[in-house]
Amino acid sequence: MGLLSRLKANFTHGGVKISLQAPSSVAPNQLIPVTVMLTADSPQTITSVKAEVKAKAKEQGMRVGNGGVGVQAGGTMSQTIAQVESREAFTLAAGETKTVTLQLQLAGPANMLGQAGGAMGNVLQGVMQSVAHVNYLYSIHASADVQGIALDPSVSQILQVLSST
Repeated sequence: MGLLSRLKANFTHGGVKISLQAPSSVAPNQLIPVTVMLTADSPQTITSVKAEVKAKAKEQGMRVGNGGVGVQAGGTMSQTIAQVESREAFTLAAGETKTVTLQLQLAGPANMLGQAGGAMGNVLQGVMQSVAHVNYLYSIHASADVQGIALDPSVSQILQVLSST
């Protein structure tokens, strides 16, 4: 077997299909039940299963500069705001499916700039809120670490975080 054949086998050998069941909307400060189903095409060892909630912030607003006032081009920032991992290894036979149940703790709405920059981030957030509009897009991601496979299977879905007011 040549080098390229071994590399291809490392990326595509066997395979594990992954699917995710989670609520499509949640309230802040809520436990989120996540069910991850793994099905093997050939015998595989799964070393861990992880689920996380990611928040992506897109900022749009006004900018003030030497040329006057104008519309600011949108910037994006992404951050993991909740994560859980099961490190209980198990083996799947060909065609076998295993379900892993996890719970994510969502701790209120994401304060992306404040979390990212400490006190300076809080100042920046106050300025940005006065002149910019920030949209948050939330998603749940699940992945499995498959022993001996370079590209681990993953899946994601959009999550709506409901307003607490």
